[in-house]
Amino acid sequence: MLTIREEQEEAFRQVALHRFEGEMVEHLRGFAPKLCEIRGESCVRQVIRLAIRRAGQYGFTNRGPVRFYIELMFTLGCDFDTDFQYPWVQATLRDPEPLDQAVRAERLYSQFQHYMEHVAGPNKQYTLDALRKISQAKLDDARTLLGDFEARVITALERIHPQKCNHVGEPILHALVRKGVDVASVYKVTSELGAAVLVALMFGFGNGVTADLLYPWVPATLSDPLVKDANARAERLYTKSRIYVGRLLAYLEAEQRHV
Repeated sequence: MLTIREEQEEAFRQVALHRFEGEMVEHLRGFAPKLCEIRGESCVRQVIRLAIRRAGQYGFTNRGPVRFYIELMFTLGCDFDTDFQYPWVQATLRDPEPLDQAVRAERLYSQFQHYMEHVAGPNKQYTLDALRKISQAKLDDARTLLGDFEARVITALERIHPQKCNHVGEPILHALVRKGVDVASVYKVTSELGAAVLVALMFGFGNGVTADLLYPWVPATLSDPLVKDANARAERLYTKSRIYVGRLLAYLEAEQRHV
């Protein structure tokens, strides 16, 4: 009778994981080609491993649910599972009802499709419109808005991406601005520009963007030891964000032309 020792079982498991990781690298090159190109294979593999661990915490262990969890990370940010902009994610992943993982993943997929329909729009048109508005915006535009800082930032977000603002709701937008201010203080950023940039990045790339493996340029810029003044680092982050948005817009517009 063949006996398989624990260490052999672990070796088999590691081989299967490595094979799955390689398959996911190839899958993501088609699913998110530009992001994979920018970040490189090493980073992509790091995110895949993180996703596998996180997915396992919610009972996702089968190939299909885990692959979908990885796709959500590349779409909504690595911390999408705890991002209060997506309450439907947490409600589904933490639902105490004992559901089969395939059923839970299917529910999450249905909610994600609903979200994308209302926020990204047909052929990503709402996303493209928002990126165009960002690329054309000027710093002085924000200074003409009325109200306190929180109100002005929310008004700016509503002008840029009204569909997402309508979908997430005003309470979540207020919470997002407050979190942006808190994160700014962690990096010793005191300027309104710096806090507003952080809120905008969280709004666009997830509220965990300052620690997201997919966007390492954000924390690197905020912690750059060569720039001593924190507000100057925030201004540099603003410039880099505009460049990133411009390149993303150019890529998505080119993609649309080939559809």
